[in-house]
Amino acid sequence: MVSINKEPVFAWLRLNGTASGSKDMTVVASASGSKVFAFIAPAGERTVIERLNIQIIDASIQWGKFGGLSALTNGIKVEHVRASGAVLEDYFDGETIKTNEDWAALAGSDVISSNAAGDDAIKVRWTLSRVGTPLVMEGGTEFRLTLQDSCTGLTKFQAMVQGHLF
Repeated sequence: MVSINKEPVFAWLRLNGTASGSKDMTVVASASGSKVFAFIAPAGERTVIERLNIQIIDASIQWGKFGGLSALTNGIKVEHVRASGAVLEDYFDGETIKTNEDWAALAGSDVISSNAAGDDAIKVRWTLSRVGTPLVMEGGTEFRLTLQDSCTGLTKFQAMVQGHLF
């Protein structure tokens, strides 16, 4: 019989995947100076990632933009990688997230835009298991978003993975 440890995982994607790294993704980045926000599966453990939740808050959020900023030039990579950096899975098939609506390719109808007095919000709920299976990560591998454009003009941008140890 297989023993399954169902200890839950609720983890912010953090700069460079370190526990002390910032979860604030409103950073200066570029194609030549990208910033990686990651969850790293604990060494010696297998981690099952069921969901990625993303929050983008900004003024004047519109389709065709990223938050309220112009569409990103280089975009955001969405990947599962080995500690060496070798890509195990490119979730956007060689392309990058450049606009608010690009999240829908991953999350389908679970991309919600809400307009309010003041800032607007985009909330993305990507349930990986809805495509057949959740992401099973071996210890030391990373689930990461690589930012290749400046996102400093956004009010808030952060992401959290949810799952459990296996």
